[in-house]
Amino acid sequence: MKFAVASCVVLAAAAGASAQTFLYNSNGFEAPGFTVGALAGQQGFISDNPAASAAGNVQNTFANGGSQAVRLDGGIGTNWFYPALNYTPNAGEIISVRADIARTLGANTSSFGFLLDIYGNNGARIARAGLGTSGGVVRALVTTLSTTGAVGNFLANNTVYSQNQWVNFDIQLNFTTRTFALIIDGVSVGAALPMTNNAATGLADADLQVSTAAGATDAGFFDNYSVSVIPTPGSAALLGLGGLAALRRRRK
Repeated sequence: MKFAVASCVVLAAAAGASAQTFLYNSNGFEAPGFTVGALAGQQGFISDNPAASAAGNVQNTFANGGSQAVRLDGGIGTNWFYPALNYTPNAGEIISVRADIARTLGANTSSFGFLLDIYGNNGARIARAGLGTSGGVVRALVTTLSTTGAVGNFLANNTVYSQNQWVNFDIQLNFTTRTFALIIDGVSVGAALPMTNNAATGLADADLQVSTAAGATDAGFFDNYSVSVIPTPGSAALLGLGGLAALRRRRK
């Protein structure tokens, strides 16, 4: 899968974490809060596709700090794992969804992506970002609107990542302007990105997603997942989008 690049001119850095109030903090999926085994059912996590719930597990062989992280396996079935949040922000509040993500590539078939997939209180996707593939390598992607107003998946930057390389994603949602900022490894790569559905007035859930294909033998890893509220906007930028790429949707 190939994606166009979402580019921007950065005007301001992200706000500091000191002002944040957590809506959910996984605390690195560490014990005793989480135990090795199925993710669904632990600390409020839900599987959106119970038939593929075996795709999501807490494991202790690969983590980014600490000893535990979540593994989502490709090939079992596309799925979303999330705690119900159901938060309506006050005017001016920014909701920050963060996680460290790493992934592998399949020997023959690779999953579309291992992603933070965010839904509004109207049940529609509003933003998504994470690690996908393009040209047979690991790339960061973002799901937003093109300049023509169509939903698409775009390369978030020009970086090629290694397999099993941890990458930090921070998606900052502004429900007042119906936009979001994307910060990768502390660098703002896009701000005022349009939400993919502008009817939502609040956050329903922020999911760990595996978007996979039959025969995929890869895996994605998530660590240090959190959702927090920032009282004031954290970043601003001008956005320019390239060509439209293939669309992936769910909950229709």
